[in-house]
Amino acid sequence: MANVSTTVPNLVQGVSQQAPSLRFNGQCEEQTNAVGSVIKGLIKRPYAHLISAIDKDAEWDDDPPGLDTDAGYTDEAITNKGFHLFINRGESIQTGGGSAGQKASERYVGIIEGSASAPKLRIINLDDGTLATITHKNAAGALVTDPARNYVNLPDYFDCPGEDYVNYLKGATYADTTYLLNTTKTTARKAASKTRAYRKQDAIAFVKIGAQGTTYTLKVTDEDTGSITAAVLSITWDETWRTNHGPAWRVDGVTISSGGSGYGAVPPAVFFHDDEGWFRKPVLRCTVSGGAVNSVEIIDRGQYNGAVGTTGPASSAFTVSGGYGTAEIVSDEDATSLEIRTTNTAAELLKVMTNTVTGTGFDENAETLFAGHTNYTTIANGSTLSIKRDDDTDFSIQAADSQGDTALGAVKGKVQSLSDLPVVAPLGFQVMVEGAKHIEEDDYYLTFKTEHEEDFGKGRWVESAGYDIDDSLDEETMPYLLENTGTNAFTLRPATWGKREVGDESSNPFPSFVGKKISDLFFFKNRLGFLSEDKVVLSEDSSPQNLFRTTVRTLLDTAPIDVTVATNMVQNLHSAVPFQDNMILFSERGQFIIDGRDALTPSTIAVNAVTNYNTDTSARPEAIGPFITFRLNVEGSTASTSLRFRTQQTSTSLRTSRHRCLRISPEVATLR
Repeated sequence: MANVSTTVPNLVQGVSQQAPSLRFNGQCEEQTNAVGSVIKGLIKRPYAHLISAIDKDAEWDDDPPGLDTDAGYTDEAITNKGFHLFINRGESIQTGGGSAGQKASERYVGIIEGSASAPKLRIINLDDGTLATITHKNAAGALVTDPARNYVNLPDYFDCPGEDYVNYLKGATYADTTYLLNTTKTTARKAASKTRAYRKQDAIAFVKIGAQGTTYTLKVTDEDTGSITAAVLSITWDETWRTNHGPAWRVDGVTISSGGSGYGAVPPAVFFHDDEGWFRKPVLRCTVSGGAVNSVEIIDRGQYNGAVGTTGPASSAFTVSGGYGTAEIVSDEDATSLEIRTTNTAAELLKVMTNTVTGTGFDENAETLFAGHTNYTTIANGSTLSIKRDDDTDFSIQAADSQGDTALGAVKGKVQSLSDLPVVAPLGFQVMVEGAKHIEEDDYYLTFKTEHEEDFGKGRWVESAGYDIDDSLDEETMPYLLENTGTNAFTLRPATWGKREVGDESSNPFPSFVGKKISDLFFFKNRLGFLSEDKVVLSEDSSPQNLFRTTVRTLLDTAPIDVTVATNMVQNLHSAVPFQDNMILFSERGQFIIDGRDALTPSTIAVNAVTNYNTDTSARPEAIGPFITFRLNVEGSTASTSLRFRTQQTSTSLRTSRHRCLRISPEVATLR
């Protein structure tokens, strides 16, 4: 063809395969090792500078004389199954080596590889090729290896099927801390870590009002039978199902097989024996006629939790009490104000309960239980009595008075409101505050803290956790921490996850991923996030290692978040990509968005579906400029496509970017 003569102003518009007559003036047909720049014109492509070879053991031996910290490392070649973690700290003041005190860039790559049962971690400084030292600690903070080494043998948590670390390990970095996740590990509770058990042998009574001519009565019932023939009851149970937890049983009905004999004015109590299955023990109220039990009222059906395949509480799960007693005093009609003050009234009750003659201004009436009884220890402090059964068995206590039950209170196990509690109590005394009947979510627990840590005194009630329940995550099944402690220095250890310090299984449950596998973790809006199946879990605001609420009396905006992706299809989330002010979630069959333009709180969070592409889970989506690029599974092959934002005043949506689809043949095994 004939030559075409034209003026070429520059060659910065890249390569074009179109006919010369259709190209732009600044395009060429072929360009080798050159880069077009609007500012600099056509320049040579920047060269690559080899800093160090990182796949041969001999290149890494930078130990001081006499110390071989990488002795025993035999895996020399880097394979395509290794997991690579890039850490870019930007410019920082160096803390070691010849450049200590100077500002320099600090970038690292961590490599995890090795046999399936013995993986190793190495970290290389990308700016000078130095192999970083790694200190390995256990959950207690003790050194696993001493001294620090240039590699560490990783614990069992990092074992991966087929040595395929690249497909099973993930990491999330925030500041100097990186969380390392193994997506094949099932998370668990720490079975040996539980909250304090319910102290069934303890109770308190306290005088609220001192008044003339007033009767103060404490009625106590226990399992001592004496000359009484205990009643025999039969209980039927109603089985229900706890979502994602298994079966539960509640009292359905009570039949009196035998009413017993010899009961006096105080009816017997029904004591349910200690069992770790009890989430809440039932409460039954008996009435007596002619010395025998003639009716039983169900006050609280209780709840017994079990595993799949279990049959609920045993027939011997409870005992009907036999013994009872009453401690009673009556203030004189003409008693002085000094004699009837609350502290003095409590002291007089103490005398009755310890079989001591009452003082001036009171008459006494101590019945069966306390007259010479040796199974109880009662002490007083101010207007409060601490009552303890010495053999650690259960008992019940009721307070009554002739002032409309406003002058004397008794506390054991539970109360209706915070106002039912005294300001003087034993250190560590626990109580549950019930909210609405049969609604477990509004119950909460309190523990008494004395002002000066004395055993019995004035203090305050602080929120605490339920009785004898699991309170910790098993850190050996949770992501590990890799901390950058200085220039070319790291520490690997299990993360210390916050304990459940308030509430119980209903009001403050474990994260929904417990007992399941975590598929990804990420940082978003000052929270550490986890994906597991169709669940999204976010830590407490500003506390990435706390996944429990710090109070159950109100839902704080900073509380952890646990939500489900609700769609008409089963969703298994596998990746989360923070993008601008939002979080984009990827599942095998859909994409979702968490709008982060406003404050992220448990009451405002929403996970909305935006697209429905079948994605390839083996490659993590990446944010590149204004796009998120990810792989699709299409008709037996793989395609790469992108999403980008379209922002409006009231909403943010995603759309597929046109002309950004690259089809890859099935012969390509991997794309990472």
